[in-house]
Amino acid sequence: MATTPILYFEQTGRYDTEVVGESRYQKELTYLGKFGQREFDYTTLWLEDYNEYDKNAVAVVIEGDTIGYLSRRNAIAYRQKITELGYPDSIGACYSKLIGGHILDNGEKASFGVVLDLDIDNLVIQEIKTIESWEPKVKEQTVIEKILYGDKKANSIDKFLSKYIKAKYPLLVVVAVVFITMLLCVSFVISTITSGIAGIHATRTARHQTPQAQVTPIP
Repeated sequence: MATTPILYFEQTGRYDTEVVGESRYQKELTYLGKFGQREFDYTTLWLEDYNEYDKNAVAVVIEGDTIGYLSRRNAIAYRQKITELGYPDSIGACYSKLIGGHILDNGEKASFGVVLDLDIDNLVIQEIKTIESWEPKVKEQTVIEKILYGDKKANSIDKFLSKYIKAKYPLLVVVAVVFITMLLCVSFVISTITSGIAGIHATRTARHQTPQAQVTPIP
């Protein structure tokens, strides 16, 4: 079975490669910043040869969601560099930072953006891993699952539950909460009615069992 290499690039400590097109992915970026996390260890770069607008497009993916792209110039340079390194059909992995999202002086919230720790002109591969057919199936590949869960068909139940149900399908959560609440309400009503009927029955039984007072006629 064919394998795809994942190239882990060496950190430089400089987050000076900007991601473009983030305005279209504010929903995904807002979710990423929801819990205060600003740095991401596994940001992956996907070659979108099938992209109808740019055959050289390189998508930037964090936790299974595309959040933007490399600029056209950087995408071409990146492709050329990984080809020179001998891995033209690989997935890149680097560190990234989430920026923005703060409150501006006018009271509005700034848009989110992403910058990468990626020196495209001087890429250094720190580690290489492989994955079979984009679908990790064995436990030894948990690191790959962390990178590729979600849209890339990785098998991560925890991530699926926390992200896809809560973030992408909030209606399911609402329906589930309403359904559970209704069950509890119905259970309470049935319990109340049952208790009431039992009380009425007990009262009637007590009345029947109470001896009637005898009336003595006045002479």
